[in-house]
Amino acid sequence: IPGHWDWEDGKWEWEAGRTEPERTGKKWREARWEKRGDIYAFVDGAWEDDAVAAYPREAPPAPRADNRRARNGYVVIPGRWDWRGGRWEWIEGREEAERPGKRFREGRWEKKGDQWAFTDGDWEEDRGYPREAPPAPRAERRRARAGYVLVPGRWDWRGGTWEWIEGREEAERPGKRFREGRWEKRGDQWAFTDEAWEDGGGYPREAPPEPRYEPRRARPGHIYVSGRWDWRNNGWEWISGREEAERPGKRFREGRWEKRGDQWSFVDGDWEDGGYPREAPPERRQERRGARAGFVFISGRWEWAGSGWNWQPGHEEAARPGLRFREGRWENRGDVWTYVDGAWIAEEISEEPNRGQRVQRPIVGNYWPPKGKAGTRVLISGRNFSSDAVVLWDGKPVRSRILDSFEIEAFVPNNATTGMISLRDPARRRELEVGTFEVMADFDFTAEQAKIDAARKLAAENAIKARRFLAARAAREAAVRARADEWISKRAQRRADRIAALRTRWANEFLGSEDAQFELTLHAQRSADLHRASEVAEIKNDVRLAVRIDVIRQREDARHDRRMEQLKASFKGGTP
Repeated sequence: IPGHWDWEDGKWEWEAGRTEPERTGKKWREARWEKRGDIYAFVDGAWEDDAVAAYPREAPPAPRADNRRARNGYVVIPGRWDWRGGRWEWIEGREEAERPGKRFREGRWEKKGDQWAFTDGDWEEDRGYPREAPPAPRAERRRARAGYVLVPGRWDWRGGTWEWIEGREEAERPGKRFREGRWEKRGDQWAFTDEAWEDGGGYPREAPPEPRYEPRRARPGHIYVSGRWDWRNNGWEWISGREEAERPGKRFREGRWEKRGDQWSFVDGDWEDGGYPREAPPERRQERRGARAGFVFISGRWEWAGSGWNWQPGHEEAARPGLRFREGRWENRGDVWTYVDGAWIAEEISEEPNRGQRVQRPIVGNYWPPKGKAGTRVLISGRNFSSDAVVLWDGKPVRSRILDSFEIEAFVPNNATTGMISLRDPARRRELEVGTFEVMADFDFTAEQAKIDAARKLAAENAIKARRFLAARAAREAAVRARADEWISKRAQRRADRIAALRTRWANEFLGSEDAQFELTLHAQRSADLHRASEVAEIKNDVRLAVRIDVIRQREDARHDRRMEQLKASFKGGTP
């Protein structure tokens, strides 16, 4: 039944539409507003006899086959034939939620005299309520997917016996928790209390805990969506990560918790434009890897910005007891490159290659100072460095530290000039030769240390400038995009405003013309005369005269409308 406007308390208010069951042999006449004199009156809608349909005089055709099966907790209402517009039409079946202690009685066509009438289906009492407790619940080995709640299975009383209904999943609802249904004893019988969603404590006011470590491995053609903390039943619950199939030209933005006012709300992850690069990232830039005591240096990396590579400088993070940081890396998967994020992992978790794998010989990649210059340390770059590797200078251990599985920092012995550097790996029980390294014995340590400090300060200042530049550029780009989006979003409004201004200008010019003014004056005079005549008829209580005046008024209004349309068509300004 469509909605309609209603006049209440001197203003128009909208009444929303509604649904009503069909009535056999009837049709719905919609409500409408009718003009009666100088006012409008409302004519209500109503069910009236369908002159075309009436009732059928022949039996309905045989029902069509319907092989659908109802979901758990639902009943299939089979399809049926209905008499509409003088012919049979098939109505498809549907599902309805079960009602405890009820069963659905299907509708049917019955012959009454020389015609057929339909008796609607309805829910009716089943064979009463059970007087015995339900059996013990069955064990279900199911786990709900991320973002869903597992509704456990339950026993239901149907046809005088207990029947098991399998569990199901339902999507979570923000700020809500699911209350399971249950059987309760009421007097000498058992009744079922329906399940429902109820308020679950709103949003958290404390930050979520640190994410748990998860091995981020995904099959080819898939990505790994990290696990996260979720606020459920006034407490934090961990949701394990999952795999999702990759989408061409898209990349997945991880969800995150954000503080808004005095509470935290979760922004769901989503697929966004950007895709994955199809070319390998450039070589890593050389960075000063020194870190303060109690901190770990996280190497910089190349980041794919959708159309090109952007360098993200390294930074420091506070060390975490019992954990070490595993650097992120780009991996080739098929014809695209994906980035595996770095993570804090337990010290005992080893990422060393198996003993059967061939160990790559360490090489001197980058170091400070250059070979043959004054200096006190050397940075050895390579692969597969174990956490307990020892650096040897001419066969004797020297002070060193393991930065990660790719780099080792060693300190040159005092007064040493030339020596053979090698690595001893206790796990492999052999020495790996690095090469000969030369330094100058005589140099000013204080001046050299000042140079080191100056270089570190310059690198830090450059990193700060780079971050500020990136932030400023991002702000400028965001402002430009915002202005462009605003301009585009208001284009339709500007066009509509321009058209409205032109129409208003045209209407003012038209109404100011001599012919339009004459017609408006004439219509106003005639309307005033008819209004006075209507008042006289009302005083005299002359119904016939009032009706004649009302008819003349309608004719005058119609004549005025036709005349104005003719004047608009012939106006020199043309159509608006």
